[in-house]
Amino acid sequence: MLEPVLLVAFVIAVPACLIGLARRGKGRRRDQTPACTHRAPTTPGPPPAGSIREELVRIGEHIRQAEEAADEKICLVIERVTADMAQHIHQLSQSLSVDLGERMDRLQQGVTASLERALQTGLGELKDQLTEATSDAARKTILRPIVDQLVAMRDRVLAEREFLSASYHREPELHGHLGCRQLHQQAEAVLTSLSQELLSILRQLDVIPIQAPAGQFNPRHQQIVSVEPTSDPQRDGHVSKILRPGYLWCGTVLRPEWVVVYKLTKEK
Repeated sequence: MLEPVLLVAFVIAVPACLIGLARRGKGRRRDQTPACTHRAPTTPGPPPAGSIREELVRIGEHIRQAEEAADEKICLVIERVTADMAQHIHQLSQSLSVDLGERMDRLQQGVTASLERALQTGLGELKDQLTEATSDAARKTILRPIVDQLVAMRDRVLAEREFLSASYHREPELHGHLGCRQLHQQAEAVLTSLSQELLSILRQLDVIPIQAPAGQFNPRHQQIVSVEPTSDPQRDGHVSKILRPGYLWCGTVLRPEWVVVYKLTKEK
């Protein structure tokens, strides 16, 4: 940056010094020459070597002063710019610190509020589920003996109806007797009605009979009590008969069905 400044100062100072030197030389010669009425034309000679040396020293001094002045101005400008930049950076840092602090505070408040809402919602749902589960468990605990008694009572009614029906059909002479036939019909109607009433009560307690489709054995809802041999491969693993009905309570197995299942046997 100093080279253009020095060059300009040198270009300005050298011609000015040379012009001043030439004027002083002319004046000195005019004073030393005696006055005469007629002057012969003379050719100006070169300036003395000492004068040129002095002018060069003076020019060098001007250049050095110009450099020092330029250095001082540049240093002042750099100091001023540095001070302005430092002040601006300090202000910007303070502004960023305040803004960042405010943003962090808002973010922390938002996160805390979200966590509190999520926690309250989760605790509320968990409390409801726990209350529901506790209520359901307590309800089942209280109702289980009643349900078991109703199921056992319906089992006895169904077994009694099946026994009377088997006894009536096992004695052919009873079919022709009007009184026996009427008595059998009345007893079967009473037992069927009683079975339906017990099943209606069980349904009100969320107990329903298992309606397993005929065919392949279902281990989820059925229990094998015995097997019946068969030579037909297509019957192997299928239900032969239901010995005791099963029940579901609130979607879970209260008691599985007792069934007889066909089992394939080799012919001898």
